[in-house]
Formats: sequence, C-alpha cells, structure tokens
Amino acid sequence: MNMNLMDRSNYFKGLLLLSKKDNKITPEEKESLLHLGRLLEFSEEFCTETIDELLHNNHIKETPVEFSNEECAKLFLKDGLKISFVDHVIDKKEFDWLQQVADINGIDDEWLTSQLAHHIDIENHHKKLSFEIEKHYKPASVKVL
Repeated sequence: MNMNLMDRSNYFKGLLLLSKKDNKITPEEKESLLHLGRLLEFSEEFCTETIDELLHNNHIKETPVEFSNEECAKLFLKDGLKISFVDHVIDKKEFDWLQQVADINGIDDEWLTSQLAHHIDIENHHKKLSFEIEKHYKPASVKVL
C-alpha cells in the first residue's frame, strides 16, 4: 500500500493524540510510537522530541484525523486500538476519540466495536503486539525482495 505524506503525517499525529488522551505516555507507548514513526519515515529525533513534548504542548489541535481512503483509516483504527491497549486498558476518552475518527472517515460503529472485541480477546490471551501498518506499508527506503 502506498501512503502519501499527508496520510503518514495524520497516522503518526493521530496516534500521538490518542496516546495523550489518558494524560500519560508509558514507556511501552513511547517505544511503540517511536517504532511507528520510523516505519512511517519520520526521523527518530523528530519523533522523540514530539513524544517528549506531547503532554506539555497545549497548542496541538486534537481534532480527529482524516485519511484519503478507507483502507488507511481502518489500519489506523486497528493500530489505534493496539496503542490504546499497550497499557492493558482502554480509557473511555481514547475509545471516544477513535469513534470520532471512524465517523469522520465514514466507518460505521459496528466495525469499530467488532475490532474492539477482537483486541480485548488478544489482550485476554496476551498475544504479541504487532501493528497493522507494518503488514501493508513499506517505506520507500526499504526494498522488497
């Protein structure tokens, strides 16, 4: 899957905003966000600074992110649920914000609720966290053999 710069930016920004919803960034969330930032071709320095300043920056608009296509939005929502569950619990503010993202991208509540049930099942079985975007997006700097 190809992602334009705007979609990649919104993907990273959206996951940052989501992580901020419970007013804490756990070390696991930070590590996951850094990994995703690198995957989306953002510099480690940029990602680290952005994450470190996230909770203290009151100038960030927390509007739901919009993507250029449904596939990208669904990948984002799946990864958003995964990021939310990194600390083993999903905060109501986190899920409400994901619902807003789904709405603005034309994705129905039933789909998002089914994904939530799936992630609760994963959490209950302690399956390894892997991000959806890794399965679908290959950075331009990575050659697929």
